[in-house]
Amino acid sequence: MLRLSFASAVIAALAIGADATSVAVIEFGKGGTLHRTTSTAPETTASGVLSFFRSLHEVDTGNNSRRSRSIQYPGMNVVPNMFSRPNGGVAISIRGESIDIAAMPTLAGLFEQDGAVGHINMKNSEGDALAKQLKAESVDSHSLEASIMKKAEAVATEEGNRLESITVNVENAESAADIDAGLRKSLKAISEQAKENGATIVVHILVDEADGAFNGRLAQRRRLEDGEDADDAADEEEEEDNGDDGGNQNENEEDEDKFDSSQFGYYKKNGQYYNPYRSMNDIQYTNVVLWTAIGLTVVLFTANMMMLNMKLMPDTLLFGESAKVGSD
Repeated sequence: MLRLSFASAVIAALAIGADATSVAVIEFGKGGTLHRTTSTAPETTASGVLSFFRSLHEVDTGNNSRRSRSIQYPGMNVVPNMFSRPNGGVAISIRGESIDIAAMPTLAGLFEQDGAVGHINMKNSEGDALAKQLKAESVDSHSLEASIMKKAEAVATEEGNRLESITVNVENAESAADIDAGLRKSLKAISEQAKENGATIVVHILVDEADGAFNGRLAQRRRLEDGEDADDAADEEEEEDNGDDGGNQNENEEDEDKFDSSQFGYYKKNGQYYNPYRSMNDIQYTNVVLWTAIGLTVVLFTANMMMLNMKLMPDTLLFGESAKVGSD
């Protein structure tokens, strides 16, 4: 069953009070064009997001085609597939002075933990720079749905893996509701259209937020992740206890007293969660890589020194044969 792989960038930039820009990347349909990574510091810049667009699409919003795929900047927790590309993408820029994501359920759902393939963060100034680079077509809240469908149909039917872009302004709460409803309807229609055509469309969503709201959302997401990890650990312990025929009391006490590394974690000023604790597996892996690199460096240095200090002498066999040929 064909699914929609939809790559679209929704950019919500606040003119006042915006401190951070959040990016959500979504994939539906056949899938396989985007992958989530294990990066814990997905903050990047406007150039980084543009590098992601250029590595995913062959023609950008300025109709500039590329013969080869661009290299994506590191650090983002979503990357394109090297061997599978979408049919195209649609970038939707939502701008205004009073954007409340909580009042826009469709948009807010895309920034939940499982609402997108990956999430990227950057400073608000970088979000403004990205909006200028996209050079999006400006539409109003009433024509947003029709404009999105027009762009999506174009990228799905035309060849070239194009990236189309649209920008809309949030003037008040009423226009925000219209934009959210139009976004919900257009995404549903695009999903059905992609299934019929067997196309793959790519979506990236960028929303500018106040620093407090941004950090609060990240903290809530982190609490949910920690809660899920704790529930999984509790379930595993319960299964072990049930399958142990009573088990061993000392082992159960050790399981209960397992070291909790989350007590060392904290949030930085930019909203990133950081935990300096490293597990034994991390330490072992680091040592293997480190000493392997040191060993290879020593071998390379030694080989170069031996070659440079090699004793030079004439090749008697070579010169002897040359003399014979010359005398003949």
